[in-house]
Amino acid sequence: MKTARYLLIFITIFTVQPVMGNELKLTPSVTLKEEYNDNIFFSVNDRKKDFISTLTPGIELSDRSEKLDVNLLLKVNGILYARTSELSAVDQDYRGRLRYMFSPRTSLSSEAGYTLDSQPDREIATTGLVLGAVKRHRQHYSLTGERALTEKTSAVLAYSYEQDDYDNQRFANLRYHDASLTFTHDLDWLMRATKGSVSFGYAHYNSSVSLVDSLTSDSTVDNYSATIGLSRAFSEVWSFQANAGGRYTVSKFHSWEFAGYVPEQLQGLIFLVPSFSPVTQKSHEWGWVGQLALSRKGELTEGSLSFNTDVQPSSGQTSGTTVRTGLVADMRRRFTYELSGSMSVGYYLNKSNPGAIAGQAIDEETVLVTPGIRYEFNKDMYLEASYQYATVFNNISHNEANRNTVFVRLYIQHPFFM
Repeated sequence: MKTARYLLIFITIFTVQPVMGNELKLTPSVTLKEEYNDNIFFSVNDRKKDFISTLTPGIELSDRSEKLDVNLLLKVNGILYARTSELSAVDQDYRGRLRYMFSPRTSLSSEAGYTLDSQPDREIATTGLVLGAVKRHRQHYSLTGERALTEKTSAVLAYSYEQDDYDNQRFANLRYHDASLTFTHDLDWLMRATKGSVSFGYAHYNSSVSLVDSLTSDSTVDNYSATIGLSRAFSEVWSFQANAGGRYTVSKFHSWEFAGYVPEQLQGLIFLVPSFSPVTQKSHEWGWVGQLALSRKGELTEGSLSFNTDVQPSSGQTSGTTVRTGLVADMRRRFTYELSGSMSVGYYLNKSNPGAIAGQAIDEETVLVTPGIRYEFNKDMYLEASYQYATVFNNISHNEANRNTVFVRLYIQHPFFM
């Protein structure tokens, strides 16, 4: 928490001062959301229903000039459960972003963020995984450098670090580093409005969880990947992007197994106490990675269809990682200037085998269907309503949990220019 605060203060001081001559924008906002959830814990049998009220005040500081782009966002989520009062909490979300153009050909950008969240379904819309009702402290930092090598070729070097800590020993804390180098080349001579790319990546994941008698189970995963890609704008409305390649994953899992009882003498008395012996697993796995995206952006209708598969972090799980495959379709249609509708359908498959990606076995399929409607009073105020059906099928225990949620949200902001 202190690290995130210090970094956000650093970003504020060292980015706002150089742009004193530019126009700053300060935007306070408030969001009020009322939600009904018929299975707040995603339980298979013991379903608990509740009404949830969320009040989110926030403030955003931003400035954009020819060379510098700065953004600082602070939000606090006050969450109140009508029946399950022990889940009521105050979550936090702090983010900072900076981008500086050294020249028309070279730029450097960085991000930092801290979130404190607690809702069981906080990750389902992005990873398909359901966590428990436990507080999580997440820190995120990244640094990205971009360089135009020639008129047609550019390179991007990126690094990010993320850290998850839980207030419950049953959940595995996670640390991971992710680095990548990508080269992009303009293929206009071969095909109009087309670019090709080559990317190399490395990620290191480490997770640990406390066991009995102060014993700790931990896993480390090193993932190496290489992909080639192609992107093309068919028109001003349609665009396409695809990346495919392979990965090599090395996993190590250190744990303890019960080895029987051994006698131990204490104050003249002999007791039988449990004994544990260390267990180490190591595996090597080859696999493939891929990403596919088709998007449309018209005046009235916009949408996207995306597919991806790769080794991804699995927050809170002993394994630390999972092979995640996702297929998501989104569409938004503007009926009038003020009124628009949306539809999102997502499918996620999270799979982690102890023999391949060491640690806790995961084999879950998640389906999300979310239709919604929004009315924009003006550019600073809107009211939206949405329904979501979610189902999670566990292929290991062969059980299924589903949930229905309905919510109404009112958002208001008012920018001030300085």
